[in-house]
Amino acid sequence: MAIANLGACQKTSVDPNEICISYPSYTTTQLLGRWELTEITNGMNGRTYPADPVQRHEIVFDASGQARMFLNGTVQSTAPFSLRQAPSYITRQPEMFVVYGAVNGSTLQFIAALSSSTLTIAIDAADGGSQTYTRRSL
Repeated sequence: MAIANLGACQKTSVDPNEICISYPSYTTTQLLGRWELTEITNGMNGRTYPADPVQRHEIVFDASGQARMFLNGTVQSTAPFSLRQAPSYITRQPEMFVVYGAVNGSTLQFIAALSSSTLTIAIDAADGGSQTYTRRSL
């Protein structure tokens, strides 16, 4: 699930046994806005399904550092959020994790992909799937 930028490394000499990989570095500013769940990838079978249109899930990341989770337009929870780089159990590489409130043993999620219009968050567990969101507004 990790996206690597292989072209970003600069070396003066090349060792054919060494691969230089540059991992994305996301900022909280890139997350700001309203994101609607559009796809879910099952961690057990790898299949991707469209989100249930009857259960409209959204996340709003705001400039004050709060994340609000919505279900059908109603706030379900609110928590402070931050980004933290750490080794992933799944990819065995450094990933950028989205941390909601206190970690306290909860399952962590890392940003598998982020563009101006799409956000994919992967669950960092052996059978963890991922959720893909589409930006609805800033």
